[in-house]
Amino acid sequence: MDKMDKRALYDQFHRVESRISSMGADVKEIQEKMDDLIEENANLQI
Repeated sequence: MDKMDKRALYDQFHRVESRISSMGADVKEIQEKMDDLIEENANLQI
């Protein structure tokens, strides 16, 4: 996965996050879960 793919993935997460926040979910908790997923994905690439 190159930087462009990671950037696209990150942008996609933020689009999802903003949709979820408009539904009143706890965005901070969601962000932490997404950060964990990104970290796991980065670890898999190594």
